[in-house]
Amino acid sequence: MKNLDVNFHRNYQDSVIDNSKTYSDRISSTKRIISEYVNLNYVGKDTSSFYYYLVARAYSKGIEPLNFIVYDTINKRVIDPNFYRICVDSTLYYTEKSLKLDSNNIFSMNLLTLALREEMYNYEVKKAEGVNLPYSFKRDSNTWNDRINYVLNHAINFTANDTTTKKLRSRYIIETALVWLSSNFENYSLSSLNDNQNIKTLLVAEKYIEYLKNFNNEDDWSISKSDFISWQNKLAPILMEYNRLQAEIEGQEYSAQKRMEEVSPVDLGTFETMTQDLGAMTWDQANTLLSQMGNGWRLPDLFEINKLFVSMNSIGGFIDGESYWSSELHKNKDPYYQVFNTDYADSQVPHQYYGWRGEIYRVRAVRDKK
Repeated sequence: MKNLDVNFHRNYQDSVIDNSKTYSDRISSTKRIISEYVNLNYVGKDTSSFYYYLVARAYSKGIEPLNFIVYDTINKRVIDPNFYRICVDSTLYYTEKSLKLDSNNIFSMNLLTLALREEMYNYEVKKAEGVNLPYSFKRDSNTWNDRINYVLNHAINFTANDTTTKKLRSRYIIETALVWLSSNFENYSLSSLNDNQNIKTLLVAEKYIEYLKNFNNEDDWSISKSDFISWQNKLAPILMEYNRLQAEIEGQEYSAQKRMEEVSPVDLGTFETMTQDLGAMTWDQANTLLSQMGNGWRLPDLFEINKLFVSMNSIGGFIDGESYWSSELHKNKDPYYQVFNTDYADSQVPHQYYGWRGEIYRVRAVRDKK
């Protein structure tokens, strides 16, 4: 097989499952297509994002719809909990593998979001019925939260390459992200604006709400419109106060001289850098500050920021585990940033991502060597 016709394989997987009528037939059919795609004879499959997506999709048939595959609704029992756990873990594993090869693969991002949402839903619904399903959150909450945060931080990036009618795939991702964010909405108040993490979450929620407003007249939502309206009403006064405070901050003059009194540049060959951060702020705030500082200070490009990371211990002043802004923009106009985590020191590939410019990341200034 030389090329993957993704739509053909999607239809094939669905037809195999749909033609199975009994519980045992559906489990057997799911295991069959899993085996077929894991062992698919496809040249170049190890570097194909879509191949790993199709493997993940085969496993996802063991998660959803739960009532028809691993749960006997008549006898109210889980038929094969171990198989269900394998399907969940493998779906998540292969979608992540697909996204590492192509971070813009909307099929894989949609499937990752679906798998997380379905597993959460399955667990909560069956728990209410007295049935204890396997749940990956309970086995490894850190990995689960990392996956949720990945969706939250990258969901908006998929709107540009969504070719479906009414942006259905990217909307599902964003609607699901908003559902997860909404669990924190009741805790928000004007006092929560003193917490950087609350501010970051609030601004992400605002961005998703503004995007979804474009589809107010559509009926094909995966969330309740009444919930969506109540979330808007809850966040509106808090966002208004936040925007007022930001206007005050942006109206103040930055004291560039004071910031530079305690920093001296380090020579890194073609450029030099400060030995201290300028703080944590949005991408636009960082560029405004650096413009006011003058003397050629700017954000580093992707090559320079990775050189800062490689030399972070000798330069000093960096905060391990934090992300730092870059000057470069992705084709969708979102700025890049790099994660400065010493656990990644031996990685051959820089941990550079693009994200919303309203997020709060740290700033280290550089300038061309004089």
